Amino acid sequence: MAIATLLAILLGSCDGLFQNPLKDKETGENINLLIVDFNFFRTHITVNLFDATTQRRIELPATLTFSGRNGKDIVTYSGLKKPFHEMLLGQLELTVDPNVQVSGSNPLEFAVTAQVEGYNSMSKTETIQSEGKKMVNLFLAKKTDGTGTQVGGGVDVGNGDTTIVFGIAQGPRLKSTTLAKPFNLKYSLSLNDFLKLKDTQGHLLFNSSNEFFDAFNANKENFLYLHTISFNNYPAWPDVIIKDEISRNIILQILQTGSVEYMSVGGKKVGDFNGAVMKAICEWTIGKEPDTWGFAEFSSSGWLYGGKEKTIQALPWSYTLLRAYDYTTCSLGATISFGASFKSSFTITADVYDLQGNHLFVENFTGNFPASFVLENVPAVPAKLVFRNNNPSFKPIPDLQISSLCSGTHQVNVLAQDGFAGYQIVLKAFCEKNQTVAIAPTYSGEYRFAGTQNVWQGGFMQGGVLDLLGKPDQKYEYRLLWEKEWEITTFTTTFNPDGSYPFTSDSKISSEKLSDGRTRINISHIFKQKVCDTMNW
Repeated sequence: MAIATLLAILLGSCDGLFQNPLKDKETGENINLLIVDFNFFRTHITVNLFDATTQRRIELPATLTFSGRNGKDIVTYSGLKKPFHEMLLGQLELTVDPNVQVSGSNPLEFAVTAQVEGYNSMSKTETIQSEGKKMVNLFLAKKTDGTGTQVGGGVDVGNGDTTIVFGIAQGPRLKSTTLAKPFNLKYSLSLNDFLKLKDTQGHLLFNSSNEFFDAFNANKENFLYLHTISFNNYPAWPDVIIKDEISRNIILQILQTGSVEYMSVGGKKVGDFNGAVMKAICEWTIGKEPDTWGFAEFSSSGWLYGGKEKTIQALPWSYTLLRAYDYTTCSLGATISFGASFKSSFTITADVYDLQGNHLFVENFTGNFPASFVLENVPAVPAKLVFRNNNPSFKPIPDLQISSLCSGTHQVNVLAQDGFAGYQIVLKAFCEKNQTVAIAPTYSGEYRFAGTQNVWQGGFMQGGVLDLLGKPDQKYEYRLLWEKEWEITTFTTTFNPDGSYPFTSDSKISSEKLSDGRTRINISHIFKQKVCDTMNW
């Protein structure tokens, strides 16, 4: 539903969701307008699209589609339910219909599919066990990053059956980022099926087995090959697999996505299988074979496991190979608590490894100190959390090793970098054509030093308030992504001796000293009218 309708319902029936229009509940500031706080949305979802090779955001036009049990419960901050969502900048802020209760006994279950021009599409299943701030990351492979390979074949005669087997790579065009893989794909076609094949003109390749063998013996090395394209640089992540009609949460890694583009025989391209059936067979070649791995297809409920053998009746043919770490998982696991001696919003990222060094998944923690997070859908194994050192405000956080991802409470103490101080940012956002109502956003944002190419730091704003550990005498930019466009405001952490703000700005900015020694920076920012039109204001 549109935001105007949503506001009317909430204003009329939800006491306490909106604050006293004469007093700002967070700051105590006297005001003469209505402050709208989107804090009635209890579950916030940030979707990020990453290039699987570079691990950077894909800032290209993209389409997101949600499906599954709760797919229709994912809405925009305008309250709209859409059949699909368009995004431009590799990130999209969404939320969950506030009428939907999310808990361990009533998890939020949905599938999301991302499509970007020039990339292979990617899907994953999410099972969310609790309300709060959530992050959904999808890794897409660029089509030009695939490895092109010609897979040759030979003739195998056994038990009176002649089979053409493909499985030896001849002259691959390897990318520098290609990883060594411990598995192989083989393809086979019986002689009877082989004799059904037609060329691109509709003619049979061979009229008899004798004709086939004469051509093969004349040029064995270059007689036939398949042209394939594959990609195998995907990270692991939590997902859902359906095997033997049983659905379970797992740690999944896509071993390879690929396609068989075409088949050439004796210099002629196959145009029609004409009823022939070719088999694709995967085999593990290095080390212990995983308990669960093979072909899979995505559905709105999870990845449908298809075994280690598939049939091909036409080309091109696409496939996905995956493995599932067969751990016992728990829906709600260990608690990770973050504490600090200062007030600040934070987004902290940890890479999670088992004790054998396998990268299991990436966990994102977003909140305000102090904050505790219960891990969801994790394996019951000892693990190590390696925190990324990508926030200039914090000193590096030591690795955290825990006896099980499914139990215990584990404390992480975060230290401030030398020379940083505390600030409170209070944002009110207006629409230019209607400045009698302001938004106090509860929304994901990002900040960094203005004019730099530094990595953006996550700063989740709660009720228009962002606690920031910042560097004095620096110019910052803070941005919020409203569907397809960023709303950016800048401010400076330089003040007059009495704490007042000394600069003019496109936004109306004032500042004052707080009793705890921090400086509050009040920002009144006017939204782009395009955003306001979306909100029907």
